[in-house]
Parts: sequence; structure tokens; C-alpha cells
Amino acid sequence: MNGIGDDAAELALDGVVVASTDVLLEGVHFRASTSPAADIGAKAAAVNLSDLAAMGARPRALLVALTLAPGHPDVGEMFDGLAAVGTGAGAPVVGGDLVCGSVTSLAVTAIGDLPDGDRSVRRDGAAPGDHLWLTGPLGASAAGLHILESEVAAAVAGDAAGALVSRHRRPEARVDAGRRLARAGATAMIDVSDGLALDAGRVAAASGCRLIIDADSVPRADGVDAIAGALGIDPAAFASTGGEDYELLAAGPADLPAQAALPLIPVGRVTFGSGATLTTGGRAIELGQGGYLHAL
Repeated sequence: MNGIGDDAAELALDGVVVASTDVLLEGVHFRASTSPAADIGAKAAAVNLSDLAAMGARPRALLVALTLAPGHPDVGEMFDGLAAVGTGAGAPVVGGDLVCGSVTSLAVTAIGDLPDGDRSVRRDGAAPGDHLWLTGPLGASAAGLHILESEVAAAVAGDAAGALVSRHRRPEARVDAGRRLARAGATAMIDVSDGLALDAGRVAAASGCRLIIDADSVPRADGVDAIAGALGIDPAAFASTGGEDYELLAAGPADLPAQAALPLIPVGRVTFGSGATLTTGGRAIELGQGGYLHAL
């Protein structure tokens, strides 16, 4: 691998190449006033690595295009945070670009591969009869954001505040879980970046089937219920629409947790039909838009 220093990077990859690009824009995906520069960089790496995780790919390299606006966060600290997360996942920064502009942004391209005959897992493979699983609890990132920006949320967060804020500032890409799930026979996967309700709907649309999720079975991070209650929001709806948790939602056979050797949480099933429905107590939850749309 030949990285930074030339006009382009040389990468020796195995099998199929998997690539993804995400842009983090100040005021939309982060605020320099509430997140240290190193955390902003770390988040930029993690959200891109999470896309590779959702495909079951192995991370290999990152490319970074950074736009700096007046009063931007410290560049060195941002890069250090980004590079540390990338290197820790096996994806060092191998190149990029740096320009000045009116709004600070980090555009990261994550490059991965599928070695040893591994297969990718897409959104379109779920089928009636599949079970639905989550890799971990939801609601932490949204709760952490509210703690940073709302005195009401901060007042009720208690001992959970630090962990919730950390989950918002430094999400973790479930790379190892994604590779295990792919090898274990997951039929479809997506990372829960825009909220479980919205992302489940994307799997349903791509797979041409219906996803039914029991919101009461969806695990919520410690402290989420208290914050949702203080804000006057149903905790199940709060956890299912908050976004930026980056846990994986996987469809697959009943023995998927055992085959993947992962403590997955069962949250629903795949049936004939269309769309995604979240229920509580047997009733459908009214979610409105039902997630976070970055382009709006």
C-alpha cells in the first residue's frame, strides 16, 4: 500500500472492492461549539466505516477531502481523531484534499474489500420468514445531542450523561459484527444511521417485502427513557427515530446469533407485503416522518 505523498494512492486489495462516501457538514452533522475537533474527525471516520460494516466488508483505506471555513476546528486534532479511528479499523488515511470554503465539511471515502471469498450483504436480500436483529441499543446518540443542547435533557440525564454524549460524539462502526453476520448468513443489513423506522423502510423497499418491528423489544440505552420523558416523547418512538446510533439491523435465519457468535437482540420479522411497521402493545406507532433526513 502506497499512501500519502503522491498524486494518488496504490492499494493492494483482495476480491471485490466495496466503497462508500459520506459528507459531514458543520451545522448539520456536527457543531464545533459542542464537539471537540478530535471527536469531529473520529465521527467522520466512523460513519463511513459503518457503511462498510453494513455490507460485511473489511476496511482497508480512507480518503479525506476537508473544506475549512473561517473559525474552523483545529485541523491537526480533527485529522488525528479521524486517522486514529481509521487505523484502528485497518483503514489508514491514504490521501485526500484540503480547500477553503464558506462551511466546514469533511468528505470521507472509505474503501474496503471482501477477502477469502466473503460475500457482501445488501439491503435487497430480506425474505418472508426471516427474523430481524439489532447489534445493540438505540437512542443514545439522539439523547446525547439533547443533553448538549437542552437544559431539560441535561437535568434528567444523571449518571448516564457522559456515556450518551460520548455515543453522539464518537459513534462506533460495528465492523467486526458486520463481517461475522455476513459470514453467518445474514440476508440483508443496514446501519441504523437515520433512525430504525426510516432505515427499516429502506430494507423493506429494496427487498420487496414487509418488516414488522416490535418497538417494545428494541433495546434502549441507559438514560434514554428519562430524557425522552422529559421532552414529552414516547421512549420507543424516540429510540426508533433519533438516528446516528450506527448499530446494524440484520435480517436472517433464526439461528443467526449462534452462527455469528454475537449477542443479537431479536426485534421483529419479515413478512409478505411492503413497508416497515413499528408496533407497541400490538398497535402501530405513529412516527410522522420517522427518521432523520440529512438533505432536508
